[in-house]
Amino acid sequence: LTRSHVVFYKTERLENLAMASSDEKAIKTDAKAKPDFILKHSTDNPSEVTDRYWVFTHSPTSTAAVRSEIIGKWLVFSSQKRVDATWKTICDAIASGELTSPQAKCSTSRKQKKNSYVICVYSSRSNIDAIGLELAQLVKQTIRFKTDEATQAGIYTDTHKGPTTTKTLQWNDGNPTFSGKRNA
Repeated sequence: LTRSHVVFYKTERLENLAMASSDEKAIKTDAKAKPDFILKHSTDNPSEVTDRYWVFTHSPTSTAAVRSEIIGKWLVFSSQKRVDATWKTICDAIASGELTSPQAKCSTSRKQKKNSYVICVYSSRSNIDAIGLELAQLVKQTIRFKTDEATQAGIYTDTHKGPTTTKTLQWNDGNPTFSGKRNA
């Protein structure tokens, strides 16, 4: 990425603890306080990150109240060749307000499976379709919506028979169309 984006690291999970680049001091946290998030500016490309499982970004207008309304995420799957450019596009769009999602995350090289990455773009119930349409216009590919409930229940494609997402937005050469449920 060519400019800094705010990145979140959940402190409850050891693998997502903030790691400093070679020219920065490590961020230290009080283990007893267990803050929800540590903020750190990052210019990391997901394909080059190996010290944590996810990189995160959020909207500058996002608040804890907005983030508490999140019920799921749009999933954008990307190859190693395209992930850095796709992630930068999404980060820039969230930062500018072009993409109205409150936050997003991208898997890194530490978590990759078969050179495939996933970008999760979060949504509340009231703006699932709007964010889906904005996102599809940005990435110009088919995307799928998955509820946090399904994730918490451990429903993943490699461990679950049947559908793992509640709706799909087909790209269709610039004419995105929904399939599946319209409201998650």
